[in-house]
Amino acid sequence: MWSEQINPKVEAILATGREDIRYITGFSGSEALLLLTRDRGFLVVDSRYTNQARSECVGVVVVESNDRIGEIPRVSSRAGVKRVGFEPRQLTFFQLLIIFWVQGQKLLGLLENLTLEKK
Repeated sequence: MWSEQINPKVEAILATGREDIRYITGFSGSEALLLLTRDRGFLVVDSRYTNQARSECVGVVVVESNDRIGEIPRVSSRAGVKRVGFEPRQLTFFQLLIIFWVQGQKLLGLLENLTLEKK
């Protein structure tokens, strides 16, 4: 699902930007998060967008959750992902704290690596 140029330590990428998500999946809704592993994509949407996501997106698993950011660690865990890359300009500090707290993940070199690592 992604280029080999991405840091090999990163096992998944969290896309939060609406334009990025639409480009990658075709989903045109306004509220979603996308977790991309090397071989699968997980689109996390709330119940308002489940049907739309399933009809617009091919090749991704649609996950319904009314706690989208809190669902990311759970989806990551089920996919066997321990390190998630993210774009810091797209996530708020609060969102990062939720991911960190829910899964007990360790923030690694935010300014250099831009990854989260599970303890």
